[in-house]
Amino acid sequence: MDEPDNWELDSQLRTALGSPNKPDFDAWRHRHPNAIDQLKSTATKLVRRRTLLWRCANVTTAAIVVVVGFYVFMVPPQPSYAQAFHRFSRVLIAAKSVRYQSEMTVYDQSAETVVWSFLSPGKYRVEGAKFFTVIDETAGKQLLVNLVLKRATLFKFKGSSTQSRELEHFERLRKLLAHSEDAKDGDFQSLGEQVIDGQRAIGFRLDHPLAIVTLWGNPRTGLPLRIETKWHDASQLDQILTNFQINLDLADSLFDLTPPAGFTMLSIDYHETEICEDDLLAALKFTSDLNDGEFPVTIDQIGLESMTNKYLAPRLKEKRDDNAEVERLLKDLAPLVRGYQFAMEELTESADAHYAGQGITVGTADMPIFWYKPLGSATYRVIDATLKVTESKNAPDVVGAKRLKHSSSTSNKRN
Repeated sequence: MDEPDNWELDSQLRTALGSPNKPDFDAWRHRHPNAIDQLKSTATKLVRRRTLLWRCANVTTAAIVVVVGFYVFMVPPQPSYAQAFHRFSRVLIAAKSVRYQSEMTVYDQSAETVVWSFLSPGKYRVEGAKFFTVIDETAGKQLLVNLVLKRATLFKFKGSSTQSRELEHFERLRKLLAHSEDAKDGDFQSLGEQVIDGQRAIGFRLDHPLAIVTLWGNPRTGLPLRIETKWHDASQLDQILTNFQINLDLADSLFDLTPPAGFTMLSIDYHETEICEDDLLAALKFTSDLNDGEFPVTIDQIGLESMTNKYLAPRLKEKRDDNAEVERLLKDLAPLVRGYQFAMEELTESADAHYAGQGITVGTADMPIFWYKPLGSATYRVIDATLKVTESKNAPDVVGAKRLKHSSSTSNKRN
């Protein structure tokens, strides 16, 4: 009789074992005396086969886990736009010295490209084709050297210089970049890739309350290549910074405030007395007289430079070589400089200072043009177009009023 195959034997055995009668099992063993050994051999092979398959399955699973783990834990995640932006910006924030080229556009008028050098703490040198200026913020001094007229003018300011502090566009930008660490990821966007000065560059744009900053950097070196800044304030100032050299060795002699040999020396002192609100009133009067009865467009560094040029240009047209006249005219600008310094430096962010004088004629009744809250005061000081000062519990509500923006703060909201 042919021996049944393994599956049939297995089925018969299950039936016999399930039978309540032991004789059934004995009869089955009698009919198939070799069945038990055959089933043992088959079972052993089956177990071995299943064990091998299980091991293979485990190896496959383990391999998958390793691969997944590699991508999850070993391969670094792609940085967000904010992280990529900060990689380049932190280089400038932490730099102890920097040299770069700067091109500025103010009120849609492009200025010449100049070379800026920065040495921490607070030293700057700006070099143009016909001039250079050295700024020492700690000393509160600025040396302006006219290479054509061979004339050097040393400005001395109370504390640190209003002119130098606001002229330090690089420092203003660095403060903005530092505060951008608090910006949301949605404030950044990718601009893709391009080639800048023969280098592969990736670009990002930050929409910040103070400015729109476009930054291009070399992804291989981590260094910035080009930064474009469009400030939101009324200055209408655009900057393009290129050709960065980071942490280079800059000699202290570059920031020497001593005028070159053979140059005529002028000295202007702007801090004889404490700066106060009266200086702001004098500056507003000065600018309205200079501006055909209208108050200035802005109270910021760009507005100060505009009013300064408007005052000096026609007066120096015929007497630019007269050093005594130049020195007298520069001293005449003291009320203007001191008044702007009060507004831009003496008033902190908590003063909530606003200016609303653009297009307003001096003497206009019931027209607030400037207001601020003195430190520790519960009321505002309000200056109107007649240059009269009153106090108010609430800030005036004037359409178009501009809050004075402080580059060290990010709390200003876009107007």
